[in-house]
Amino acid sequence: MNVSIRSTSLCALAVALSLALLACKPLDKDTGKPVDGSGEDKAAPAVAAKGGVVQVPFGSAFIDPASAADTQAHFRAINDFNRHNAELKAQGKPALDRAQFDKDWEAAHPPRQSTLAQVLDQIDYGVQLIGIDHVGIGSDFDGVGGELAEGLRTVADFPNLVAGLQARGYDDAGIGKILGGNLLRTWARIEAGAVPQD
Repeated sequence: MNVSIRSTSLCALAVALSLALLACKPLDKDTGKPVDGSGEDKAAPAVAAKGGVVQVPFGSAFIDPASAADTQAHFRAINDFNRHNAELKAQGKPALDRAQFDKDWEAAHPPRQSTLAQVLDQIDYGVQLIGIDHVGIGSDFDGVGGELAEGLRTVADFPNLVAGLQARGYDDAGIGKILGGNLLRTWARIEAGAVPQD
C-alpha cells in the first residue's frame, strides 16, 4: 500500500497502523523539518524502524519550500472561496465562478520551477536520516499537474536521475535500492503478511 501523506500526524497514524510504504512530505536538508515548516518529522525514522520505505516525491510542491508555501496558500484560498460562495448562496445570491477563480489564481501565481538537484537533495537527506535501505522514489508523474522538477518530468528522464545519483557517489547497488529494490522488498513483505479477504 503506497499512501501519500501530507501531515506529520497522519504519517504517524499510518506508522501506528503498520503501513510500510509512505510518501510523506519531504524534509528540508538544512533544518530536518518538513518543507512547510510544520515541525520535526518523526514519521520517516518510524517507517524505517518497521522496515518500511519512504518514497521521495518529484513534485515541486513537495521538494521546494516556496512551491509548498504557494500550494498551501492555494488551498487556503480555495477554502475561503468556497466559504464565501456558501455565504452568497445562503443570502440567495449567485455563486462566484470557480473556473474564473482558478484562472485568476494561475495568472497571479505561476508555477515555480524546481530542479533535479532538489530531488537529489531529498534522496541524500533521506539516506542520511534513515539509511539507503529505506529510501525510494515516488514520482508524482500523475498527481501534480505537471509541476515537476526540471529534467525529471517523465520516466524518459530517469537517466538524468541515475546520472545525478552517480555524480553524488551512489553505487549501482544503492541506486538499484532507491529506484525500486527497496519498494519491491517491502512490498513482498507486505504481501507475505496479507490476509486474504472474502
